[in-house]
Amino acid sequence: MAPQEIDLVLPGFALSVRGQDGYTIMTISSELDIASVPVLRDQIPGQLDGVLRLAAPTPVAAALLRLTGLDWRFEIFATVPDAIGAPVHGGAGEAGAPQPRAC
Repeated sequence: MAPQEIDLVLPGFALSVRGQDGYTIMTISSELDIASVPVLRDQIPGQLDGVLRLAAPTPVAAALLRLTGLDWRFEIFATVPDAIGAPVHGGAGEAGAPQPRAC
């Protein structure tokens, strides 16, 4: 199923979902906070059928992931092309799987 094109703009929050080369690319152009969680919760399950990777998080988001210990739960890449081009593994943090790369 081809991903649908979505542009959602709310006060202080912007989400874009588009298909590219057989992948679904979600772009969040705002700060994430507790108010944005329901929007993401509604959009992510309908778009992702495979591996979730984080690409090009802001320095603040990357630091927050490190501080909370969530950075090892995701594969994190510096750019979208890096995320698309990397081989699929069993999952970040699993034995034998490479640890996420710092941005």
